Amino acid sequence: MSLFDGVTASAARKAEQDGFAFPQALAEKYQPATIDEFVGLDKPKRIFTKFLQAPYKSAWLFVGPPGTGKTTFAIALAKQLNAEVKHIPSQECNIQNVNDVIRACWYVPRANTFHVVLVDEQIGWHGIPAANHLHLHLQFDGRA
Repeated sequence: MSLFDGVTASAARKAEQDGFAFPQALAEKYQPATIDEFVGLDKPKRIFTKFLQAPYKSAWLFVGPPGTGKTTFAIALAKQLNAEVKHIPSQECNIQNVNDVIRACWYVPRANTFHVVLVDEQIGWHGIPAANHLHLHLQFDGRA
């Protein structure tokens, strides 16, 4: 077993350029890929396992301290739904970007399943009006 087992292709290319390779971060290497792989989170796992059996249009808000797996859980859910992920980083959460994502969700996803809109770090949002705008669309429009 090598120290560099599991190094991603992009990291390997970067290592070739820089002349030194770093191993893959443990957080990336052991990151859960499915909801069943999460340790703990028994109640959310039960809820979303049932949801995956018969998915429906809905909006979910994951709340908790940093490092508890909210983003990873959302990504795992999106993978299991075979959904298209639309990501809005907190620094880019403004009315224009939210409207762009909402318009993109009007169309049927390529895989003909769902859209998952992921907005990271709500606590750090610079665009509170944008957050309210997105919330209104999620609540009343049903398209986002």
